[in-house]
Amino acid sequence: MLREKFKLSNMVKGKSYRVFFKELYTFKEESIIIDRDTKIYRQRVPHNECTVELLMVYDLYAYMKVYNNEGMPIANTTFPAGHEFELLSKKEVIVYDKRVKDNTVKNLPTKLAHQGIGLTLGTDPEVFVKRGDDSILPAFNFLGSQDVPSKGPNRSNCNNNIFWDGFQAEFDVKFDACLAWVVDSIQGGLEGVLNHARKFDSSAKLSIDSVVKLTDMEMQGAEPQHLEFGCEPSLNAYHDTSSVPTIDGKDTNVRPAGGHIHFGVKDLNKDKIIPIIKSLDAVVGLACVSLFRDLDSPERRELYGKAGEYRIPAHGLEYRVLSNAWLCHPLITNFVFDLARRTFMLGHIDMKSQFKCSEAEVQRIINEGDHKTARRVLSRNKKVMRLLLNTNNCLDEKQIEFKYKMLLGGVSKYVKDPSDIESNWKLNKEWSTHCNGQDKNWYTAWGNFKQQKEYMVA
Repeated sequence: MLREKFKLSNMVKGKSYRVFFKELYTFKEESIIIDRDTKIYRQRVPHNECTVELLMVYDLYAYMKVYNNEGMPIANTTFPAGHEFELLSKKEVIVYDKRVKDNTVKNLPTKLAHQGIGLTLGTDPEVFVKRGDDSILPAFNFLGSQDVPSKGPNRSNCNNNIFWDGFQAEFDVKFDACLAWVVDSIQGGLEGVLNHARKFDSSAKLSIDSVVKLTDMEMQGAEPQHLEFGCEPSLNAYHDTSSVPTIDGKDTNVRPAGGHIHFGVKDLNKDKIIPIIKSLDAVVGLACVSLFRDLDSPERRELYGKAGEYRIPAHGLEYRVLSNAWLCHPLITNFVFDLARRTFMLGHIDMKSQFKCSEAEVQRIINEGDHKTARRVLSRNKKVMRLLLNTNNCLDEKQIEFKYKMLLGGVSKYVKDPSDIESNWKLNKEWSTHCNGQDKNWYTAWGNFKQQKEYMVA
């Protein structure tokens, strides 16, 4: 078998190479520094063929990551700067890549774990506030600006920055790898918005509406800066042009509210961004079209939030397609965010192909809010959806199946009153930290289903 000799000095940082080791674990013998777990990982290398990725180059050696034939990392180790590899032949690469793909599908649940890349979650949701008579209470009447924000509750994981973004309120959330702490921070932000609003109008209440229409009087009573759409241009995974509202805020009375999800990850490979966004569209975008069919308004996407929209902030990646409908209940927030982080990993490991739906169809379903077709696509992909819905790979078959049915059935079938944000989030009541209250996470809500209650959560 003819194999090309390839010097380490010619390798490109961040690029992967399929190589052949004459003896199993040769990389251990030739390396200068060995990862402390190498002895454990050595037992998992069943073949001479491996993948190596150049991470860092120094004067005398290079730091590299080694993957086995299952595509699993087996060592972070070093090679002498003058080391020469044998590259697999073209035929060997074809066989090797097929084996890696087959084993990746087999090990997909393990690969969906996010801890290995240090992934954290955040968000900056928008929410409308209404008066007792259901008229809009403009956020600029009771909140500071983004430059001089109001503050949320002064307690652990809260103290959010809260500010007006036109007529809607917006707040930030503390990033965390633990979803429970993220949900705690969201609860604090919502409570802060409500409390500031009620200082201005005691009848104020939070609205789950993702779109509202302002009256002529409300439009005329606002300052120019309050009518502007504050969104900076978004990028789009399906075309090169930036996406930005083409309608001037002064020319329309429609106002949307977003529920963007932020992913914090250091040194995110730019080549992975588009696969990740397209994976999020295919799975989370379609899932939310089905789940929130009674709450979402397709009219929102006439302004922004179309399929494929994202930004690349300093902390990692912002997925800008979703509305704020997941604010209806903390259990649903848990549901959507957990699905999002596992889907992020699906794109990160280049396994979007496991979800069967064309890009054109995904875009159309999301942009038109076609919940019927969304459910058909989700049903067609039931196997991969069940893997994605298995939180931390520790739910039993009945729990996974129920989550899947909830996804298809829609939030209104399982949450008694999705519009009652105040009660659902226990605002200004006793909130159990780490999102441990009854019905606030999947594990505490599961008992209601086992008791065959009318609603999953009341």
